Amino acid sequence: MIVVSLITTTTCLAQNIQTSTIEWNCISTFTSQPGTVVDESTKVVSSSDQIIWYDNNDTVLKTLSITGYTGSWSNVSNNGSIVFNIASGDDTGIVQFSKSDGVTRIRIHIVVDEDSPVFELKVGTLNVQ
Repeated sequence: MIVVSLITTTTCLAQNIQTSTIEWNCISTFTSQPGTVVDESTKVVSSSDQIIWYDNNDTVLKTLSITGYTGSWSNVSNNGSIVFNIASGDDTGIVQFSKSDGVTRIRIHIVVDEDSPVFELKVGTLNVQ
């Protein structure tokens, strides 16, 4: 009985977005400027100190350093959300991970100028590494 309890606890802790490395496999990308949705396979890998966004060929699109966060999400299989403050070179922004009504989304907003687009990725599956 104790072994089962320890396994359950480890599994829940392993899904904590703030302490685990998680690969988020995305199935579509909405871009606010020009307001289009593209069905495509991309991925985002989040860890405790950075977020890396890859295109469908596994080429890195952006490497974002985490500089802070608002909220907590201790089990990504449950509904919840967290917002990370990020930096990429001289640019700053936010990345929000959220799950509601069975749909997981990643919203990326890197502020380069006043017309910087917001990207919203719909997640199909995720893998805790």
